[in-house]
Amino acid sequence: MKKTQIIISVLSLMHSISLFSQKKDSIVFNPKIQYGQVSDKEGNVYKTVVLDNKTWMAENLKVTKYKNGDPIETTDPMLDISKSVDPKYYWSYNGKDSLAKIYGNLYTWYVVQDPRGLCPDGFHVPTDQEWLSLINAFDGNIEAGAKMKEVDFTHWMKPNTNATNESGFTGLPGGYRENDGKYYVLGFRGYWWSSKKNYVYMAWNTGLIYNNDIIERLDFIKKNGLSVRCVK
Repeated sequence: MKKTQIIISVLSLMHSISLFSQKKDSIVFNPKIQYGQVSDKEGNVYKTVVLDNKTWMAENLKVTKYKNGDPIETTDPMLDISKSVDPKYYWSYNGKDSLAKIYGNLYTWYVVQDPRGLCPDGFHVPTDQEWLSLINAFDGNIEAGAKMKEVDFTHWMKPNTNATNESGFTGLPGGYRENDGKYYVLGFRGYWWSSKKNYVYMAWNTGLIYNNDIIERLDFIKKNGLSVRCVK
């Protein structure tokens, strides 16, 4: 692991401890925007916002069942699944269900692709093109990040550079789970799957950063656990 990764990992752990000791149970939405709402099959209610002529969820997905009622599998939070074949699992960050109430759950890409579906009725996991179109609607990847991040430092670490959330997307720094069972960058970064794969073992995702305006387009190992937003 690189030195910078080690530093971020230590900071992430410190921030996680801070989160457990503080009451941060409210997402900071844009008060100037009139949000809609949608419910999933388990009754979880999510705010929605119209962006780029489509309705996007303004919160991360929390569901633990597919649309047909089948449970989405999970494992011990720290289990190494690097040798598993097409693992369809979800987890809360570090196994803390209290964090899932704000940040949602982390899903492998194989769950995203399961034909049983995990988004609310009428919604789907965004395609790579839908992500790119959304980013371009807010002036491209160099500036869109600031316009899509939740404001203040309730969940983002300082400096949360130039965050305005003028889009209403309310991006949260939910971190991610490596396929080896380790968790990283809660409070520092947020990552959301797209439905598009990239090579055999990788898939595209979109990421926001605590100390930058930019929004990233990355590919991660499909066995990693990332956040999910849905779009209609």
